[in-house]
Order: sequence, then structure tokens, then C-alpha cells
Amino acid sequence: MNESQIEQHIKRLNRGDGRSVSAEWEVVLANCFSKLGNVEYEPNLGGPSHPDLLISVPGVDPFVAEIVSVSDAGYENANPVRYFETAFERLARKKGMGLGGFDFRFGGNDVGVFREQKTQILLPPKSDIDSFVEGTFCNFLDDIAREPEKTHRHSYRDSRTDITVTYDPSDRGTSGSGHPSYTTLKAREANTLYKALARKANRLKQSAYSGPKGIIVCDGGASYLYNIFGSATSIGIREIIGNFFRKHLSVSFVMVVRTQSRDSSLRREVMQLSRDIFLNGYLPDTPNGPALTEILSKSVDIAPRPLRLAINSWQQVPHRYRLLANSHYGGVTLGSSRMKISARTVQALLVGELSQGDFRSGHEDLVQCLKRTLEQGRSITAASVEVSTDEDDDWLVLEFGEPDPAHHPFINPGPKTGS
Repeated sequence: MNESQIEQHIKRLNRGDGRSVSAEWEVVLANCFSKLGNVEYEPNLGGPSHPDLLISVPGVDPFVAEIVSVSDAGYENANPVRYFETAFERLARKKGMGLGGFDFRFGGNDVGVFREQKTQILLPPKSDIDSFVEGTFCNFLDDIAREPEKTHRHSYRDSRTDITVTYDPSDRGTSGSGHPSYTTLKAREANTLYKALARKANRLKQSAYSGPKGIIVCDGGASYLYNIFGSATSIGIREIIGNFFRKHLSVSFVMVVRTQSRDSSLRREVMQLSRDIFLNGYLPDTPNGPALTEILSKSVDIAPRPLRLAINSWQQVPHRYRLLANSHYGGVTLGSSRMKISARTVQALLVGELSQGDFRSGHEDLVQCLKRTLEQGRSITAASVEVSTDEDDDWLVLEFGEPDPAHHPFINPGPKTGS
């Protein structure tokens, strides 16, 4: 990469939006392919468009690849279920309640012609949600506050809205929500995956490169990437890519790369990457097809292990927590004489970027433990940093000594004797 390319890439990485995710994947994949052969970034191949990567690996014809990430962000914005629940919780907390005991049921319709449909949840536009919640559920919450031991239900339905909220006092330990899936793909072309592929195919065609050309679709938080074969009510990515190949004979392959968990938990040690490679069967021949497939597979197999799923990568971190993104915030290790806490969290607290109130609410056990050591007169005797070499934050380790008589009332350390 030349200086200009580096500068532009840094700007994309710092945007903090979907383009940043694609830029990050470009870095990862360029690094992986460079371990297998030679990689040129955005080469000028004679056309007005410069593809992301030109990859030359022994045993395979040189090929170019465009990299793109896809996410559920557009579907979430068009169907503001999460935003509604957040607005409802905000109003409930004003009334002295949380979400415990509440259940939300949303209606939805399929819109569009058959085979090009999408699901639309029946809710007001996102910009109207706050006023809708305030105007529709304020009295409902007041009724619950007056009679908290009774079951309450409120429904609102019109041409654009269908929602029922139920409060069950016997189920205050949990909350629930149900709605038709709006991220499941029901259209072969009117979806974000096909549109991203078509856009990248046009860039590849404009590059004027005559050799194999492909697109690498990366997980930016798209739940539909896990649906390979589809179902009775959804279209899988295999069918969407097959239809794309039929209309874009200039594209030799599509590789889909996902983040996933081996056991459905969110523990870092079970995170991994998976990939599916699709060759364009409408072409008479894909040069070095098996060898190309092997190289593409290996590029993902040698990639660094992800620390978390990409499903939340498009969601913005609230500004006050932006500095703590990917930190150990909230994680602590407590002992009678030794404690560990996020080093970046302590630094943000000391400079005022993290308020004392937010710190206390996120570290209740730690605060109580520190308060106990203070009351016992047990001072900090040592502080050190435990470096996390493969993570974005380190641990601040605090060690505490024995109680200091100067810091608490005197006690008789000797044995008690009977009278």
C-alpha cells in the first residue's frame, strides 16, 4: 500500500460504521493471503475501477477479489423492535419499574411480490417511537404501579401498528418478546446480500482484468449468512448466490466468511471463523478450480481467531463508553488480598471520561470489596499491570496488606479469658 492508500484506509477504519467493518476485513484477508503468496492492494489493471486485492499464489492463476461486509443494520433500522423496547424500558424506569414481567408481541406483514418479499414489523417509524411509547403506554404503566400484583395487558392496533404488551407479576424475573423474523431473506434479489454482490461485480467488471475474479462476503453482523440452504419460509444464501452467478458470468467465485461460536456460548475461547466457497457453475470452466478453492479455504483457516461475534459490529457503542469498547470493563477478579480490574477502565475513571456513578453501577461487587478493605484498614501495598498480549486491554492488579491499627479502632488481639 502506498501512503495515499494507507491514509484513505485509516479514514475508513476510523469511521465506526459499516465501511469500517469492510476495511477491517480487508486488512485481515490481505494479511492472510500475503502468507500464501504475493498481494497487491487496489492495483491499477487498466480499467477505471481498482479491485481490492490482486493475489498471486504458486499453482493458481492470479485472481482479483473484492471484499464486502453485510449486516442486519438496514433491517433493524426499518423494523425498530429493539428501539421500541429501549424506549419502553426508559419510560418504565421513570415509573420505578424495569422490564421484568413484561412481554412484547409484535405483528408483521410480508410486503412485495412473491419471491421478492420482505417482512415488515407493524410499528411506527423509528423517529416516532419515543412519542408513541409515551403517548400509548404512560397510563398503562401507571395502572401497573397502582396494582403491581395484578396481570395487565394493553394492545394497540391500526393500519401501521400491531403490538400487545402484557405484564405478569408472577414472571418478574424475566421479560419476553416475539415477532416475525425480519432478517430472514424471502427475496432472491431484493436483499442486502444480492445488492452487495451486484455492486461488487460491477466494480470487478470495470477493472478490465481478464483473469479469475471473485467476491469475498464477510460477516458484518448478518444473521442470514448462517442460512445456507433456506427453508419453506426463507431463501438460503446458496440460492441467492446461484441466481447471482446466472446473471454475472464475469464472476468466478464467491466466498462467504462468518464469525461463529463452537458451542453457541459467547466465551472467547470458542469463537472461530467458518467459510463456504461457491464456484460459478454457469462458467464453462473455472481455471484451477480445486486449487483455487484450497487457497481460499486456507486463507480463512490461518486467519486470527475472532474474540467475539460480528452480529453486534454495526451497533454503535454509546459515546460515553466509546473509549471502553473491547476493554475488560465490568470484569473483575476478587480475593481477600488481591484484586484485578480493567486498566483502561481505571484510566478513564481518573481522567473523568467515566463517571463515578457509572463505574459503581458496573462494578458493584468490586466497590463493596474495596469499601470493606478500607473499613478494615487494609491499604494497597502493591500495584502492577498484568499484560493481555492478545486482547485490547490490560489488567490492573492491586494487592492489600494486613489491617493497620492506625486506620481502625483498637482491638485486643489476645485470647479472651472467662470470669
